[in-house]
Amino acid sequence: MKFALNTILLGFILIAYSVRAQKSSCDTILSPYANQTTTFNGLLAHLNPGSTICLEKGNYYQLRFDNIKGDSVAPIVIRPKDEKVTIVSDAHYGVRFGRCSNIKFIGNSLDSTNHDIYISKIKGNAISIDDLSTDITISGIEVYDVAICGIMAKTDPNCSFNSVRDSFLLKNMTIENCKFVKTATEGLYIGNSFFAGYTINCNGKDTIVLPHLLSNITIRNNIFDSTGYDGIQITSALLGCKIYGNKIFHDSQVERYGQMSGIIIGGGSLAECYNNFIADGKGIGIEVHGTGGTRIFNNVIVNTGLNYHPGEHGTYGKSGIMIMYNLFNPNLLPYTIASNTIVSPKTEGIRFSNIQSSNNIIKNNLIVNPGAFDLFTSQGFPYSTSFLNFNVNVTADCSNNSFIRDIDSVGFLSYSKKDYRLITSSPVIDAGQDLRYIGIDFDYLNNPRPFNGKFDVGAFEYSPMQAIEAKSNNLLVKFFFDGRNKLIIDNQDEKLTKGLITIVDMNGSILYEQFLSVVKGSNSIQLKKSLRSGIYIIRFSSNFKFSSQKIALF
Repeated sequence: MKFALNTILLGFILIAYSVRAQKSSCDTILSPYANQTTTFNGLLAHLNPGSTICLEKGNYYQLRFDNIKGDSVAPIVIRPKDEKVTIVSDAHYGVRFGRCSNIKFIGNSLDSTNHDIYISKIKGNAISIDDLSTDITISGIEVYDVAICGIMAKTDPNCSFNSVRDSFLLKNMTIENCKFVKTATEGLYIGNSFFAGYTINCNGKDTIVLPHLLSNITIRNNIFDSTGYDGIQITSALLGCKIYGNKIFHDSQVERYGQMSGIIIGGGSLAECYNNFIADGKGIGIEVHGTGGTRIFNNVIVNTGLNYHPGEHGTYGKSGIMIMYNLFNPNLLPYTIASNTIVSPKTEGIRFSNIQSSNNIIKNNLIVNPGAFDLFTSQGFPYSTSFLNFNVNVTADCSNNSFIRDIDSVGFLSYSKKDYRLITSSPVIDAGQDLRYIGIDFDYLNNPRPFNGKFDVGAFEYSPMQAIEAKSNNLLVKFFFDGRNKLIIDNQDEKLTKGLITIVDMNGSILYEQFLSVVKGSNSIQLKKSLRSGIYIIRFSSNFKFSSQKIALF
């Protein structure tokens, strides 16, 4: 059974969607229209929380979702039905959410590298989250070559005053496992930039309005390449903002002054920014205008600004991390910059200009080959200024940072391949301070810190088993211990029939290794000797694929 509903919404947008008898897990299936907007209005469809809207395979001109509301327990899911969905057109947006809440717009399922919704050639934002939309997850989307942003999420104040600071809060938004390539402006533009307010004219009268705040915003495990402006920009996120696991390459290609960074944490934001990889951009690696309390740790930042007016400093300088002046820090809370690896920034490794703070923590950072070294020393400044440049009025606890000019003496595993893990001869191993007292107990690869009782300097904690550890899994295998001498292998790949199982302790010793056959579902191995309390690496490999997992026994 199939029928189509076509109508005109707001005088100019055509609604075109197909509702079918429920098939698989799809409650509603939308059909693609190549030359007109496909619109779904929740007020007309009467969806229940937990429903699934599926996108039929094919190319859409643009998608518009209005008034779709799930709930926090049962969000409404929007996803491809079977195969890849594309939105390639000259439309002024690709996908828009208006007055929506508790939505999951998902282009993938188990495989975070498989982007099953592809958006390209749009003459505006690839995805726009506006008109009081909130509580939204975006996952598994690929954006390529659009005229403005990859995702813009905010509702700007207007004369209704329903989106000003005391009227609306954008909350519980997650953007994960997406890819953004060649966005003309920002990869992500989250929140209104004018945290301190701005003037609008209502009925002939100028009125100062304060844009809404954001709360519980998570940006994780995304890839950005060749953004025109900043890779990630977030502003007014005053509570619960986390930015981690992202990879950002070649940011700031348009070279627009004031909008040049891999990650910019804007006014009114308090963020946890960690485990990100930022390389080869024209802008600053991480730029902070947000409030004290922000923590920046375990990031790898490489070659920031080197291709922006090469050899020119001053107004063309670009640091690895820059803490700028902010507009909101009522309690003068400290900033934390810890355990970052910063390699070959154009000017300083870290520049700290914000005096609206106190008791800042700058520890365990590895800074290598800053570009301003010769300039600063020739002007009579201490050589350390090029590594860590402070305003004289800034107070901070700086200790156990490693300043190294010669890259070859650091002991990176492979500098030429951008592998900044440490080899056994590295001078920064065991040279750090224990940071567990401020909650930093893992490294860039999520390995536990410390190894062998002492912290290393930089984003990576050396361990002898790093050569066999995996950053990600590509077999559908998980591991569990039943007691201390029985390992359960949960295999969800029916094509996987055999492989090599290895158990390694935190000292790098192989405790168990054997080829074995497995079936789909639960498999078990009885160990000859019970394991002690501790952390173990379990690895299963087959036909050049592998699954690796850390398990703690208590």
